[in-house]
Amino acid sequence: MKQYEENYLTMSNTTLQTVNKRKEEWNHVPRIVTAVSKLESDIEKANAAARESLVVTTGVTQDKADLIQQTVAAAVKLCKPACVYAIDRGDMALHDSLSVSRASLMHLRDMALLQRLNQLFGIIEPLRTHLVDYGVKEEQVTELQQLITRLSGMITQPRELTAERKSKKQHLSEIISELRKNLYLLDGLMKIFDPSELYTEYRNARIIVNLGKRSKKTGEPETPPATP
Repeated sequence: MKQYEENYLTMSNTTLQTVNKRKEEWNHVPRIVTAVSKLESDIEKANAAARESLVVTTGVTQDKADLIQQTVAAAVKLCKPACVYAIDRGDMALHDSLSVSRASLMHLRDMALLQRLNQLFGIIEPLRTHLVDYGVKEEQVTELQQLITRLSGMITQPRELTAERKSKKQHLSEIISELRKNLYLLDGLMKIFDPSELYTEYRNARIIVNLGKRSKKTGEPETPPATP
């Protein structure tokens, strides 16, 4: 959520609380009742959208990094004895296809790494029974397959979360825009109570406090919001 949106939403919530606190002074005016009801509905939506927009990818990204380390280590652990098997057979093409290091794999970007790991597994899997004599357990080959499958699912997840967060931020921006329209209308309606304590409190609540710079306050301009 952008700083301005956070500030505007805070102001909107404060304004609604202030208006409802003095409800008995304006609830005889049907149009104000309608405006406040609409404001309540939109603020509820905005608060929910603000919470949803806080979806973060940090935890998922760290989980992915840990899984990459684990999968790469498992792959290298199998490739090294498999290279010895290839040399014993005099198959240097097989040796070269399995000759990898942790550093060379970790240097690859996500999708390239996933492709390379699948290639390595595809070479090792048919050799699993032959590699028993080289200290490789068949369940280790199965474990590598499982790790690669998990990694495949996780590599796309941060992108999906980022797209989801972007969509929710856009939704919040649209609701904030609607709040601006509602508050502009309410400004006009509340003017009938000027001068009064109700109007003074209302105007004070409508001041946006810049939460990024606590000392700075800006009055909400009484200009109509842009219409589509």
